[in-house]
Amino acid sequence: MALAAVLAGGLAWAVPVAHMRVVRWLADSSTQTGLQDGPLELGSLAGLAQSDRVVARVFGLRGSTLLRGVVYQDYSRGRWLGNSVLIPRPQPVTGAGGPIEIRYESVDLMRFLLPLGARAVALSSSPALVDGFGVISPTYGSSMEYARYEEGPRDRFVPEPAQTADLQLPSSLRSGLTSLARQWAGDATDPAVQVERIAQALVAHHPYSLHFERPPRRDPVASFLATEGAAGHCEYFASAMAMLARSLGVPARVVGGYRVSEYNDVGRYHVVRERNAHAWAEVQLPGQGWVSVDATPAESVDLAGPGRTPPLAAAIDALLTHGASALRHALDRPALVAGPLGLVLVWLVGRDFWRRWRDGRCASPDRDRAPFEPPPAYLQALLRQLESRGGRRASAARSRGRPAT
Repeated sequence: MALAAVLAGGLAWAVPVAHMRVVRWLADSSTQTGLQDGPLELGSLAGLAQSDRVVARVFGLRGSTLLRGVVYQDYSRGRWLGNSVLIPRPQPVTGAGGPIEIRYESVDLMRFLLPLGARAVALSSSPALVDGFGVISPTYGSSMEYARYEEGPRDRFVPEPAQTADLQLPSSLRSGLTSLARQWAGDATDPAVQVERIAQALVAHHPYSLHFERPPRRDPVASFLATEGAAGHCEYFASAMAMLARSLGVPARVVGGYRVSEYNDVGRYHVVRERNAHAWAEVQLPGQGWVSVDATPAESVDLAGPGRTPPLAAAIDALLTHGASALRHALDRPALVAGPLGLVLVWLVGRDFWRRWRDGRCASPDRDRAPFEPPPAYLQALLRQLESRGGRRASAARSRGRPAT
C-alpha cells in the first residue's frame, strides 16, 4: 500500500504538470492582454497584443456568458477606478453549487470569475472576500481552484444599489453626452428602452478595432463619440455606454472580465483565454436591478479568436484536462486509488515469484547446484597471503601458551 500511495502521489503531480506544459507549448503566451488589477486606462493605443494563455475552463455552460472580474465606478480623464468605500469583507460561501463549473487555470487571477447571474455559488475555499459590487475574492493563502453555480438571479452576494458615484460625470463632458444620448434614445422614456437604443446606436456608428489613434490632449471617450465612424475596442464601447446612460439618469458602471465564447467540441467545455478579456457596462434598471449591457459590436468575438478550438489542440487539451480531473477525483477517495494499485503490486510480486520458481531458483540448495568456479588469480594470491599470515600468527600464539584469535 505504501508503493500505491507513492505512485498515486507521483501521478497527482505529473499529470497536471504535463498538462500545463503541453498547453503552454500549444499557446504562445509571450505577450498578454489579460485582466489586470488597478485602474482601467483609456488612451491612444496602436493595438492590443493577443495571448492564447488559458485562464479558465467552463463545464456545463450552454451558450456564452460574461465573467465579472473588476467593477469600475469613478471616471476621470480617461481612467476608470473602483470604489475604496466598498471594501471586501469575509463571508462564508456555503452554497450547494450547481451544474456549471468554472475551473481556474491562471495563477495570476485575484478573483473568482463569475457571471452577474450566478446563484447557489459554491467555491473551492470558504470563507471568501466579497465587496459591494458582488465580486468575490479568495482570502489570503487560500486556494482558488473552482466555482460551481447555477444560472439565475443572485440569491447571495448581490451588488449593492446604485450610489451617487454611479451617476457622476465630468462637468466638461455632461452637456455633450446628454445631447447625444437624447438623440440616440429618441422619444423613449423607459430606462430599459433608452439603454437598448443607445447600445444599438453605438454599434451602428462605431466599428470595432484593435488599431486606432486618439488625439493626445482630448478626453478619449469624448473624442470617440464626437467622431463619426471612429473605431474603438471594448473599453471604449463600455465607457461610452456607461457615461451616456448616466447622462440620462440611469446608474451605470463599467465591468472588466472575460467573455466566454470558445468551445472545445472534444472535451465539451468552454475555454477562456487571455485574449477573451473584455469590458462591458452594467446598468441599474427599475424592477430588474443591475443588468449587463454589452455594446461592443459582434465582430469583436471573431477577432478575439475562433469559436471552436482547433481539432488537434482540442483533442490534446481534452485528454489532459479530463485525465487530470479524473485523477484528482480519485485522489479525493484514497481507497479508489490504493485498492487497484495494491492489486497491481500483488500481481507484480506474484509474477516475479512464479518466474523464479519456474527457473528453479526456489528449489533446495543441493539441487542443480552450479559447478564450483575458482576465484580469479589476484584473489587467489590474496588468500594465500592471508593464510600464511594467519599460520604464523597461530604458531606464535601457541608458543606463548594462549589460543589464537
